[in-house]
Amino acid sequence: MHDDLGGLLFRRLQVRADMTGDGMVTISDVVLWLQWLFLLPGDAAVLAMAGTPVGTFFEVGRHSLGGNVSLGLSAVFWGLLWIALFGGRRRG
Repeated sequence: MHDDLGGLLFRRLQVRADMTGDGMVTISDVVLWLQWLFLLPGDAAVLAMAGTPVGTFFEVGRHSLGGNVSLGLSAVFWGLLWIALFGGRRRG
């Protein structure tokens, strides 16, 4: 199962210019690039947990990629990164 997850991770981490698959690069592709970038930390965490006891307990698997679990984990990651980078500085 882990070999299968490795291939899935490789495919999930690939970004294409034409994300919509319509043969053109449009503003819709830009939105999907941003979505892909935002969800990347959560998808990586989901794939790391899939098939482990922790993943089983939280019912996290491939079906969670790009979903609410990935969204929540990504939001936490980006929020903590924001706090780490800008939270300790006082202005004024």
